[in-house]
Amino acid sequence: GSATALVASMSAAGDALGVANLGDSGARQVRWLGQGHASVVAKTADQQHSFNCPYQLSRLPTPEDFPKLMAEGKSALVKAVQRCRNQRHDQPEDADLYTFQVQEGDLFVLGTDGVFDNLHDSEVCEILQNRVASSMLSEEPASAIAAAAAAADQCSASNAIAKAAAQRVAAACPTDLADALARGAQRRAADGAARTPFMQTAKEAGVQHVGGKMDDITVVVAWVTGSD
Repeated sequence: GSATALVASMSAAGDALGVANLGDSGARQVRWLGQGHASVVAKTADQQHSFNCPYQLSRLPTPEDFPKLMAEGKSALVKAVQRCRNQRHDQPEDADLYTFQVQEGDLFVLGTDGVFDNLHDSEVCEILQNRVASSMLSEEPASAIAAAAAAADQCSASNAIAKAAAQRVAAACPTDLADALARGAQRRAADGAARTPFMQTAKEAGVQHVGGKMDDITVVVAWVTGSD
């Protein structure tokens, strides 16, 4: 079998997220820029050999496996492996490496191609904004939180307000945000008239495609939070 791969790890200092991406899964760094407005400030890029043929890690049968496969009636698989024996296969070191500088309140969305082939970045942000806004309705006002933070930390009022805003935004459950994105991507994948990123990419490659793309949809969402 074969699969794309995306691995992320926070630095020991907590100021940067390292990402290794191989294939067409992706990561988006989302930041709240004021007035509840979310924006993608950094992202990974797809790795494609050609249209809809992403880099993938694979494990193919070896010649030692051929007798057993032949006995199981899998001669077609053996012949296919033999035909591509001399072809170069994608390796972990082919992954693109990224370093995202982070700040408290940033949100990272990691997803498979079924997410980002069906949702534009602006739509990802819109879904997140709506869910975060609804979760903040029951939160304590930012001014009150800021006053408490300023008194406890003896920091400036502006820093306290910024910290309070980040904490209020990050109160939204990441599981709920991931679920909302997955459901949004699923609806768009089933929409035969949607203008999707995959439709745009297909057009650029000279391929006719209209609507969403049915594919695997997996989403992981994580907030960047302070240590206190």
